[in-house]
Amino acid sequence: MRCEKISPLLNAYVDGELQDNRKQVVERHLKTCDMCSNQLESFRLLDGLLDAVTVPPTPHGFSTRVMAEARKRLSDIAEDKPKWGWWPIQWQIEFPRPILIARLVAILIFCLLGTYFGASLSSSINSIISSSPISTRAMQTQTLYAESFDLLPPGSPGARYLAFLEEGRK
Repeated sequence: MRCEKISPLLNAYVDGELQDNRKQVVERHLKTCDMCSNQLESFRLLDGLLDAVTVPPTPHGFSTRVMAEARKRLSDIAEDKPKWGWWPIQWQIEFPRPILIARLVAILIFCLLGTYFGASLSSSINSIISSSPISTRAMQTQTLYAESFDLLPPGSPGARYLAFLEEGRK
């Protein structure tokens, strides 16, 4: 096996954390690789030095204070997060239900009016273009321009809705 794959396993090998199959792979590699063997020896030396270091005792109540601060910070983070899934509309959801419904109805009415007046605007542009005394070439260009930016392309929901309304008028 290559050194790049064995080197990350050396710390776990020194600490005795490797499973038997990995341990055997590392030992086989160490028999043939001087570089990894030297690295293993330096890890063992470092491990011995760290074992010799004495850890100072923590002050009384230290862990309690740390955990209390962690809980406080966690609750501060939880309060900053929005309560709803998509935060840009959170302020709109907090309105009372009748106001929210009225706003949704107003948006729907504006959409329907825009669809209706957009269709009548498109048809009036086409009628103006067809009735104006412009050369045939210019008229074709303008008609093409008006058709390519039709507000209600055939098959769109708005076009189907207008067709439905026109059938109801007949």
